[in-house]
Amino acid sequence: MINFKLKKHPGIRRQSGRGFTIVETLVAITVLMIAIAGPLVVASKGLTAAIYARDQMTATFLAQESMEFIKNFRDNHLHSPDGNPWLTDGSFDLTRCTQASACDASPLDKAINNNDGFFYPCSSQSAPLSLASACPLYSVANGYVHEPGTSATPFYRHFYLVTVNNNIGEVTLHVVVDWKEGTIPYQIDLASELVDTTR
Repeated sequence: MINFKLKKHPGIRRQSGRGFTIVETLVAITVLMIAIAGPLVVASKGLTAAIYARDQMTATFLAQESMEFIKNFRDNHLHSPDGNPWLTDGSFDLTRCTQASACDASPLDKAINNNDGFFYPCSSQSAPLSLASACPLYSVANGYVHEPGTSATPFYRHFYLVTVNNNIGEVTLHVVVDWKEGTIPYQIDLASELVDTTR
């Protein structure tokens, strides 16, 4: 009978359980990061889209507010007793509101200042966007005003008039609201044709 004995190599140790190697750990971490990163990117893009939609809706309402104020001013001054055209009637000459020297109209500022119609000249304001002029808007409890010192907003609003036919007092009214999301500029531009029906 022959007996065999195996000698253990001094460098080899018997392992009771098998562990993870570094490569396996790195692969597992990579798969986990990919699985987590996907939903985070989707959530981030969804949040950005929601913020843009909110600001776009606010900007549209702000543009509509200014346009309705100017139309109301026109309607109230069409049949003025002094016979002046509606553009130059009242306390503010609207013909000065051009693309190079824009203005803004605010019904809330009208309520605060209690005058014929609050038209705010914007030409002295420094526009942070690529505009010739713009009026910054500030937030208060019941809306937006031009009073510095209140809560600043990212919105800048202005309007200007383009003469279409001087014989009938026809102009194109543009109300523009600008804002930025980070470094990306956005703009809403509403346009409407207005005519002096008394001519």
